[in-house]
Amino acid sequence: MFLNYIRASLVYEHLETPVHKLDIRAKLAYTISLMIALFLGHTMTTVYLAVVTTTLTLIGKVWRKVLTVLITVSPIITAFTTIYFASLTLLHGVEISKALVTVGTIAFKFMVAISTIVLLLCTTKPAHMRYLLYKLGLPPSIVESTILTLRFVPTAIEDVQHVKEAMNLRGYTLRGTSLTQKVNYLRNVLTPLILWYIERAHNVAEVLELRHYSSRLKSFRDVPKLRYCDVLFLLTLAPLIPLVLIEFGLYVP
Repeated sequence: MFLNYIRASLVYEHLETPVHKLDIRAKLAYTISLMIALFLGHTMTTVYLAVVTTTLTLIGKVWRKVLTVLITVSPIITAFTTIYFASLTLLHGVEISKALVTVGTIAFKFMVAISTIVLLLCTTKPAHMRYLLYKLGLPPSIVESTILTLRFVPTAIEDVQHVKEAMNLRGYTLRGTSLTQKVNYLRNVLTPLILWYIERAHNVAEVLELRHYSSRLKSFRDVPKLRYCDVLFLLTLAPLIPLVLIEFGLYVP
């Protein structure tokens, strides 16, 4: 069930929404700026970024996918924050109220960051991402390996699900097992598959390079172009500068 949710949520779906029509460069700049501001800023910055990201997910009609991913990864975030809370209170002697605020803020930041990444993946065409990587001057083997690896993620998740179903048919189930056994199972299954898919993507990229696939960059039909709406979209990052300065005490309004 976990793997099916992740697989369904990471697949690009073409929709005619303003977010889908935004240039990949604008969305990538927004994502990078958001990550930097998110982990540098404090409460006001986090709340502002959460409001902007939520608005974008609603406009882009991908809020169901974002919500699915957040619900799916919530046990991992909960486990991490619980361990961190215990270390703050037991090892560092931090008050419980302050530790709760710190842990809650970190968990909220993780949720905003994950939502932004899912928003980028679900609203960006793979062809646009490939075009951007080529324009950045990256070698064709790296570009194609990256794109193919991302495209293989849903297939890899489906293969893991098939392996799990086959093991269940043979009488091997994870029900009633400890957390350590479940982690070891996922490690033994995922590690060979991930390495195999990375090698497969690299081999396909080398074949494409030998066939001079990179020379066809200028012949791309669907080339993204910056528009006025992309500039207006990036202006939503403007309030981050005073917010970060105010929270660090470098600017007093």
